[in-house]
Amino acid sequence: MPAVRRLLRGIVVVGTLEEAEDLVYTHPELTAVTAEGDLLGAHFAQGGSAGAPSLLEVQASVDQAAAELAELGVRCEELAREQERPSSGAGSAPRSSRSWGSGAGPPTGRSRPSPSSSAGSPGRHGRRR
Repeated sequence: MPAVRRLLRGIVVVGTLEEAEDLVYTHPELTAVTAEGDLLGAHFAQGGSAGAPSLLEVQASVDQAAAELAELGVRCEELAREQERPSSGAGSAPRSSRSWGSGAGPPTGRSRPSPSSSAGSPGRHGRRR
């Protein structure tokens, strides 16, 4: 039994996480563990609840996700309307028509060889294909 006492020295079992917070605040040298398995010390906290969430918690999560989805839908519509509006400034084209393909920026006027025309040239590692 002395080994168990030594292992559990400074560990206090409490009923709730709030009680654990109060205990550790007033006695930072102690570690509190709740009936749910949460472990709380002065410099750490570890959740330990192994139980499944209640129906109320699941419904709250669903409601929150639905609200976020609705907000994102409104934001997507706003962004789509902004993208459809022509830019201000003479001769500038809407963003959607600035498709530069796989290049890193706007066209430079120089043509690039197509992948099929480079079949006889050395490949990426200096070998012929």
